[in-house]
Amino acid sequence: MSITPRSESRRLRFFLQEFRVLEGLVGLGAGASLSSLLASRKGYISLTDARWSGSQHPLPHLVLRIEQILWASAPGADVPLVNAPLAGSPTQAELQLEGGIILQGGLPLAPRQRLGDYLESAGPFIPLHAAVMLRSRHGGKPVGAELGDIALSQNKIEAAWETPQTAPDDHSEPATG
Repeated sequence: MSITPRSESRRLRFFLQEFRVLEGLVGLGAGASLSSLLASRKGYISLTDARWSGSQHPLPHLVLRIEQILWASAPGADVPLVNAPLAGSPTQAELQLEGGIILQGGLPLAPRQRLGDYLESAGPFIPLHAAVMLRSRHGGKPVGAELGDIALSQNKIEAAWETPQTAPDDHSEPATG
């Protein structure tokens, strides 16, 4: 007789298209990371005690379509972003998402690994360490909102570029032309 690892519920936050935010409890198996959980789901993820941002009314059970997720996080910092510890310092990058959102954070590139090669080999959700939203799609104004460690949907990335460590107000966009 084999023993199946117990699933534990953890509160996760999902940032969706059109600036919608949903939080709820998700069952995680032992040793599961946020990136691997999302990558393992084909179409939907189930939540219990789900709440839309700004609503006080919980939904006992809700299923969320994976393709609607821009990124996800564990607000209690009780779910690891990835299964393996980060080797060395993350490579700082900015990522432009559909609709003009620009995020900055650390990607776990190997030494001398090119950003494009990393993204080509990574799964559907990539870990972005210490993420900050630099610009939003609403007006394109600087935001500077700290998001923490997030699992970012690769399907929503339009462009990405490496950035040197910069001062908080020095966020330039790549040259065009």
